Amino acid sequence: MGGKEYARGLYIHSKTLLQYRIKGDYRNFRAIMGIDDSVPGIGFVYVEIKGDGRTLYSGNVRSSDAPVELNLDVRGVRDFEVLVDFGDNLEICDHLDLCEARFIK
Repeated sequence: MGGKEYARGLYIHSKTLLQYRIKGDYRNFRAIMGIDDSVPGIGFVYVEIKGDGRTLYSGNVRSSDAPVELNLDVRGVRDFEVLVDFGDNLEICDHLDLCEARFIK
């Protein structure tokens, strides 16, 4: 992603909902987010990240965008969700990378 390889992360196809029970044990969620370089310039997704139903991040991510560094406050959050939804091109080549994704205590 962004011309750089990462050792760890999640490769998520659009129209995916990931749910984690983190029980309020963490302070931050960190990741580097973007469209995978294997997707030719048409990748486009909508991303929404929630903690206990409260939106922590939402926005569109396109192939042409630079990778975004996420550092989200998850103190006290029990249920954590990542929604990767269709962008303008429906599901064609929509693959989001969450590189180095991790929770920090």
